[in-house]
Amino acid sequence: MATSSNPTLAAQSPMTQLSLHVSLKMAQLASMAVPPVYLVSSLILRRGRPYSVSRLMRISTASVLGGAGIGAIMGWGRLRNETDAAMLDRVERMKHNIGQIRSDDYSLIGATLSAILVPAIFLRRAPLPSLVLGGASIGLGAGVWTHLVKAVNEGFDVRPEGMVGEVPVIGGNEKKYRAADLAGQIRELAEYALSGDPRAMCEVSMLATFEKWAADNLNARKVIIEVVKARLDMGWPYNYKALDLLGVMPVGEVVGLSDKLRAITETPPSTKGSSELKTIAKPLLERAMAQIERVEEEEARRKQDAIAAMWGGIWANEVGRPAAVLGNRWDSWPSCFGRVRGDETAQARAQGIGQGSEGWQPPSTAPTPPYRPFSRTAYHSLLPEACGGQHPALGPPWWVTVSIIPPP
Repeated sequence: MATSSNPTLAAQSPMTQLSLHVSLKMAQLASMAVPPVYLVSSLILRRGRPYSVSRLMRISTASVLGGAGIGAIMGWGRLRNETDAAMLDRVERMKHNIGQIRSDDYSLIGATLSAILVPAIFLRRAPLPSLVLGGASIGLGAGVWTHLVKAVNEGFDVRPEGMVGEVPVIGGNEKKYRAADLAGQIRELAEYALSGDPRAMCEVSMLATFEKWAADNLNARKVIIEVVKARLDMGWPYNYKALDLLGVMPVGEVVGLSDKLRAITETPPSTKGSSELKTIAKPLLERAMAQIERVEEEEARRKQDAIAAMWGGIWANEVGRPAAVLGNRWDSWPSCFGRVRGDETAQARAQGIGQGSEGWQPPSTAPTPPYRPFSRTAYHSLLPEACGGQHPALGPPWWVTVSIIPPP
């Protein structure tokens, strides 16, 4: 049941709690539907037997008992093959579903009040046991209707499937909810977990549930982070609980809140919970900064690769290359003229970067080979692809000298 936070019910097995939950939901559904249908049929449509209080009590009691029995059978049938861990997980989430708890509370309050008021009003119209049972049965559904009307008037997003007939199968129930409904439930649970009660921390099983939601569902992660972000700006114990939940979120979300984490690590000693907040916030901040450094290193590596690809993969930002190699020498660019050098980069040798097309030699730009003062720009401009497939002819008396190092 959603009220499984009650010690007596919490002591029962998960199978019993879940079966009672489904049984109560079906009883509520029957109480919400059958008595109104009977009243409309007998008083307005005037079909069947004429209206009587005694018959209304009997029909209401029978519908609730029948619904409860059907619900118990349905719950047992669907849950008998579930693992203990799955049922425990469902019980934990159900116990903290505030919408379900409020619905059950209103329902039980309505049943109690009706069991008292109906006999007082119709004492001479039917036997007392029938009035008590019938009144409680009618009040069970009336309480749910009251909760729904109140919730709608207060602006809460209420859906009928969240109130009736839910068969608690782990991993299956969430699929039947629309995205908005599931997001609302996640937000509700996150706000409950990060409540201002200093006596209760977010339980391990609940943290595991939030971690799974954040890993599997991007929308769920956004909802959880919104709640965490809001709680971090609040005082003790909201911010401490938010840090606890943030610890199971993906590292990218921790990075996004690094500024708030840094502010918490600088909390003055006079702030309530300062020591505890710093203890839990410091590892999170270190984790965020380490991730930021990794991202920056990866970005630098990508830029390096882009520079290497653009300039032939040779010496790109290689500060360890001897200065002499970068001098104004014809052979400072590996393999440009059919020669193989030993100091070219492994990438250039492996990929053949800087070499001309197969079977092609660059034209001479000096009368005495192998002295060919050549720049990278000139090399690429004289490639066959750049010259329309034709090699440019540079004959005597032309002499071309291109310097690759600016004058001192």
